[in-house]
Amino acid sequence: MPRFPAYRSPYDDTPLTDGDSAFRGFSSRIQPTALEAGMLSISENLRLEHAVAQTRKGALALCADVRVNRPPLILDFDLEPDIPGLSIACDPATGISTVTLAAPITLKPDHDRIAFESPTLPAAYNGSFDILSLSLDSTTLTFRPNDTPTAPPALFTGPFSANAGPILSAIESDTVRGSCVATDTKNREMVIMALIDRAIIYRPGLPDATIAYPVNQVLGVTQEVTLVQFVDKVYLFCGLSPTATADTDTLPEITPASDVTMVWDMDFTHPFAFVPQGPHPAATDDGTGNPSLIRQPPANWGVAFNRQLILPRGRDELIISDFLDADTYDNLNSELRIMPGGNDWLVGVFPYQMVKGIIFYRKSIHIAAFASDTGTVESVYEITRQFGCAARNTIAGCGAQILWLSDSGVYALNIGYEMNLTAATAPLSEPVQDIIARVNWPQVHRAAATYYNNRYYLALPLDGSPHNNAILIYNFLNQAWETIDLYPPEFDVQAFATLDYNGQHRLHAVTTYGYVFLLEENDAGMDDDTFATPGVIKPGGVRNPKPATAAQARARLVTRGITFGTIEPKRFTQLQIESDMAAGETITVANITRNPDTDRGLLTFTAAKTTDYTHRLHLRARGVATQVQVTTTAGRPQIKGLFMEAASFNNQDTMRK
Repeated sequence: MPRFPAYRSPYDDTPLTDGDSAFRGFSSRIQPTALEAGMLSISENLRLEHAVAQTRKGALALCADVRVNRPPLILDFDLEPDIPGLSIACDPATGISTVTLAAPITLKPDHDRIAFESPTLPAAYNGSFDILSLSLDSTTLTFRPNDTPTAPPALFTGPFSANAGPILSAIESDTVRGSCVATDTKNREMVIMALIDRAIIYRPGLPDATIAYPVNQVLGVTQEVTLVQFVDKVYLFCGLSPTATADTDTLPEITPASDVTMVWDMDFTHPFAFVPQGPHPAATDDGTGNPSLIRQPPANWGVAFNRQLILPRGRDELIISDFLDADTYDNLNSELRIMPGGNDWLVGVFPYQMVKGIIFYRKSIHIAAFASDTGTVESVYEITRQFGCAARNTIAGCGAQILWLSDSGVYALNIGYEMNLTAATAPLSEPVQDIIARVNWPQVHRAAATYYNNRYYLALPLDGSPHNNAILIYNFLNQAWETIDLYPPEFDVQAFATLDYNGQHRLHAVTTYGYVFLLEENDAGMDDDTFATPGVIKPGGVRNPKPATAAQARARLVTRGITFGTIEPKRFTQLQIESDMAAGETITVANITRNPDTDRGLLTFTAAKTTDYTHRLHLRARGVATQVQVTTTAGRPQIKGLFMEAASFNNQDTMRK
């Protein structure tokens, strides 16, 4: 018989143990005490690989030498003091005006425009203008006025005052409107970004390039833009969308010169050009041609499929090009209208196997089969009308599933027997539906997604943001939502791009201001901080040095609500955390109890050397359930598991999980 009894007295508290030896996902919608072992209630900036929780790698800035001409103003900004003016004289031959000031004017890096104020100011000088030159004594400058004034406005002596600063105007909104990855005939990849008045191209290892639009062509602020590579050309679709949600920008709309699609032949010495317009040369009714042939119609997006180009035509109709010919469409035999004149509209098309295409409407989903020889539609059937697609760029093929964002969350189509598609009855995002509820729905058309490294990356505009400021990640190996990635406030994802980096296809992010970032690259967990500071990066063929400073990716995990198998009140006594840390890495640990609710810091620990650590902490807390919060503030420490001990007040048998 044992020398000592199990407990010194039958009145001693019964010890209970519980914990998690592995982590596989998080569920923020469900109450923490209902979660199963291995599930977290909060996971931010984490990767749950090999059952271990670790801070994600940092983002590396690859392209920071692209400058948008007129970025949106970023608060706060200051206007310089008014300077009295002596005269404004315009040269009719050049159209350049010269301003003489009574005192020197001060220009800052982001204050390179001039505005005038006077009760008798001529219309030609009413506005804000780019400063073309400035004298050494800063009292004389030149600019180009609205038009070329003649006498008497050719010489204006005032009285007037001048002010340098970022004056609001209709073109203070130059941002990336759309982007795509393209490959040239030598298999060199590039990211093409469409700005308001030109396209910029990031080429790994080469200087960036600028491709002009046709003369006077600009893209509207609310104009939907898509770029697609097809038959060694890049098409820029910019037709005004009848279905896109208008931006909430307070800036006035820029009226586009044309909504005709532009095309670039991938020759860097050539600009974009409008696709051919007018009657199709083969559209004859004399027996030598096809009278139903038309040129490419304006569209706001396109999809390359089965050696053809599929375009939307109106709100509920598709039209398909001839094979390998983006300029020829059969107006009679190559159109598809599934929901004619109904309470639904087209959002996107996703190519599927066996010459099929999944047609996403806003409120329904359909599948169409095309003839492999002629490309005409053979059959159409409806998959569901319970939900549709809220954002075209969130559609992604993920192994045996096709995922997208709907009004009710992320849904999946499952590829079943004989390649049949079945729609799930519940959203895949059900465990994180509280995060989906934070989406800024007027801007949901900006959402973007991709499939990479066995994960579905979904960039969303959360909490009123006009841009995608968070990335929600689903891990197919773990069969659970893995984390939500948060970056510095200026960072956003305009689009994802998967392209070559040092011989391996890696995931990149394109931002609204033309930066290209390689995600999950910096081993120390540092994010390069040149995210979106417009107007300070100088253009040029030579890359600017990588930013000298960076922001630490801070990870946070909060465990499930640990109840030790009972909802009886308990006294929490011990906490043990197993970690693997490198020298200099830091974690902060807190204990959260429920009923009564408390939140108490326990530990801030910085590793002195690289090794495994066991952290044993006394809790001295009471409650029905408890959670552990671990925050990383330096480096990428690994949290391998945690165990807790508590004492029950009712003398039950020992419980062990």
